[in-house]
Order: sequence, then C-alpha cells, then structure tokens
Amino acid sequence: NGGDNFWMKYSLVRDGASLHTFLQHARGSRYSILAIETINGEVFGAFTAEPWRKNWNYFGNGESFLWKMRHSRKEKSHSIIDQAHLESEIDVYPYTGVNNSIQLCTHEKLAVGGGNPTPEESLTTDIKNHEWGFGITMFADLLHGTTSPCLTFGSPSLSTENSDGSVFEIMNLELWTFTPCARVEDAEKLELGKLFLDQHKQ
Repeated sequence: NGGDNFWMKYSLVRDGASLHTFLQHARGSRYSILAIETINGEVFGAFTAEPWRKNWNYFGNGESFLWKMRHSRKEKSHSIIDQAHLESEIDVYPYTGVNNSIQLCTHEKLAVGGGNPTPEESLTTDIKNHEWGFGITMFADLLHGTTSPCLTFGSPSLSTENSDGSVFEIMNLELWTFTPCARVEDAEKLELGKLFLDQHKQ
C-alpha cells in the first residue's frame, strides 16, 4: 500500500513499560512492525500480520518476518523506525513454513517465532550448538527479553551482544502500524470504526 503512512501506536518511552498498555494501543492493528532497541544500541524486531492479543496458543500468519539492523547505533534519533531508515542495511528473515509458531502473547511474555528442531533438522541446519527457541521474546515488564535461533523464520539470534541467549535490556520498544490517514486523529477514528464494525459483524 504505497499511500499508507506509518503510525506509532505504542512507544515504551512515551507510554510506559506495560504489557497491558501495549495491548491496548496495539488492538485493531492487523499489520504492525515491532521495533526493539537494546541498551547496547542494537535494533531488531518483527513484522506481524495479525493484531496483538493475549492468547494461550500461537497465532499469526506467514506474511510475518523478523528483521535486524546490521549496524548498532549509539547516536540517538527521534524513533527506532527513523534509525532503521537511516541505517537502511537490514537483514530480513521471512517465514519458512516449518511450523506455525508465529505470534504468542500470554500474561508473562510476548514472543515472535519459536520451535525446537527435530534431530534430523538440527543435523541439516547451519545453526548448531545453540538453545533454539523464540526468535524474539519479551518478558511482561517489556524491559527485558531474549533472542534465539528460530525455526519459524530460519533466523539466527538477532542480537550480536546477546547471541548466547542471555537477557538483553530494552531501552525502547515501539509498535508501528500503517494507516491511509495523514493525521493521527483521523487514523484513530478510522480504526475505531473498523473495530466497531468487526465487533458487530453478524
């Protein structure tokens, strides 16, 4: 959608570190970009294609992918997405179709990607001797998380500094969505209208 504008739905710095607040802001956004900046200046995230919500099981679809900026950035810019534009060297890891472990959100964590390889898969893959699991997981405080090699997206750990699966500290976390509207007020009205219609479908 060429005419769409980015709309920052949630920012940890702006809105506070709360999974509840994140989910309130995220509701109604089908397509969204999750962007994480660690205290070490590493930037990575996910594009997902179903609205974030609490669910005991995985949800989401194969339009999703993981991404990371190749270079760490210590200098500050206005937003993580601005940073990604400035440093446009980004690695993207598309959905492999190996499993359906795409989006997960429980009361204790929010995660993208998952799954452990079968013994055969672990022999044929490049990623060896590593704790396999969530491509990205953030704990409910939204201040800490981990990243591991992930079957869902065929991705390595998205962090260089914490590639051993150790916990990274989050400096900022943003959720962006797309809107055809140029103004946030109009985007909010449009989205509320869509939410209302979805809830009142016969």
